[in-house]
Amino acid sequence: QQQQQQQHWRHQQQLLLLQTVRKRLKSCAHKGQLTAAERCLNQLERAGTCAVMVEDYNLMIHGCALANQHGRIDSFFERLRANGLVPTDHSYNIAINAFAKIPDMEQVEAYLQRMRDAGLQPSLVTYGTLCKVFPGRHGGLR
Repeated sequence: QQQQQQQHWRHQQQLLLLQTVRKRLKSCAHKGQLTAAERCLNQLERAGTCAVMVEDYNLMIHGCALANQHGRIDSFFERLRANGLVPTDHSYNIAINAFAKIPDMEQVEAYLQRMRDAGLQPSLVTYGTLCKVFPGRHGGLR
């Protein structure tokens, strides 16, 4: 009984720690503080596959855009997959939007194609981003 209570207590402490780390990751990523955010992600990855979520990598992808480190976006897609997770349409939309803003049309089209290759359909968010990037260009996308 006592051992069971101790295990439960340790589990609760671990969940609280993971919540705290995830909140810090979110805060740092939204401020473009990529180094601090990545430290948090590393901590979540070390905690195991049950601790890290697709949303954590989405935050890092967004953080790359804010920190003007677009070249690192691919690495977070790779890490996401390496941890047994699958990018969502939201993951691709964040990348598409990031590259649209600088603008890097080759990467926009590459991520749109990756999205399709993954069996995901572009959403209204995707099309909204593309309309901003390619105004008045009918059929301009491959």
